[in-house]
Amino acid sequence: MTIYIAFAIALLAFITFSFLNSDVFGRQPDTSAFTGSSNFFDKSFQNQSPTPMMTKDANYWKLMREIFNKPKSNTPSEIIQSVKTDLKNLSVVDDSLIWFGHSSYLLTIGGKRILVDPVFYKASPVSFFGKPYKMTYQYLPKDFPDIDLLVITHDHYDHLDHRAVCELKPKVKSVITSKGVDGHLKLWGYKAEQIIALN
Repeated sequence: MTIYIAFAIALLAFITFSFLNSDVFGRQPDTSAFTGSSNFFDKSFQNQSPTPMMTKDANYWKLMREIFNKPKSNTPSEIIQSVKTDLKNLSVVDDSLIWFGHSSYLLTIGGKRILVDPVFYKASPVSFFGKPYKMTYQYLPKDFPDIDLLVITHDHYDHLDHRAVCELKPKVKSVITSKGVDGHLKLWGYKAEQIIALN
């Protein structure tokens, strides 16, 4: 019986290790590349202007009460209507902004197409959790024209959808992201010369 338990533990450990080392989790940042940055110390980047996590009158207990005592009326009684835009035939001459939900949007300005934080499949590393906002279901990477600039603000799953970013890759000319996130993109096949990684 002991050998079966040991085998089960070893198998579970192997599955967990394999899952946590899959491509969807990206790559650990090489912090040696950060040491020349003036705002990198104490093993992390420091905001260059004061950025409190909460307002002065807030505290964690109050926040937790608000989370667990949400009003029942916070969900619309009807589905919010949206219109699917034909992105490939959208004028690049006219400035426009198309919001896909949460922080995902396409900005056309000055003849350039800028796509920010595209999340169209999952806001999670696993298939059974983290559906994106309903409006984003209408769009997939195949619906997009060429993208002049892809902006990935940070690597939370509701801002960086592994599958969407990989499928968009042939259409993306350049990427701007934060230092550390560039490692994920390189692992997923983006070229170093097309990525600008900022503090």
